[in-house]
Amino acid sequence: MEIGENCFIFENVTVQRSVKIGNNVTIWSGSFIGHRSVIGDNCFIASHVVISGFCDVGENCFFGVNSCITDAKKIAKDCIIGAGAVVVKDATKGMVYVGNPAKPLPGKNVDSFIKGKEMI
Repeated sequence: MEIGENCFIFENVTVQRSVKIGNNVTIWSGSFIGHRSVIGDNCFIASHVVISGFCDVGENCFFGVNSCITDAKKIAKDCIIGAGAVVVKDATKGMVYVGNPAKPLPGKNVDSFIKGKEMI
């Protein structure tokens, strides 16, 4: 396991073998990071998130409470995964995903949320 600088990993988090966590990552209580997954820099993982094995998470991603990423998925950088979303396909850069199975919000991207014009 490799953990970068300035990371916060809260109580009851499971991080399995061969996981790589970048710099400035927050992993909130009760979350699970599966074997051989990679978490990029500047990610925020809320409580009770499951990131299954062999996943690749790009930098600057946000995972809402109780979201789930199934095995061997790629989450491109700058994605928002909404609370309770279940990601069963790779995620495209800068998109907002919600639902089960998770789908991108039509006509919405992360830039509109960062500018404060939208709320999930």
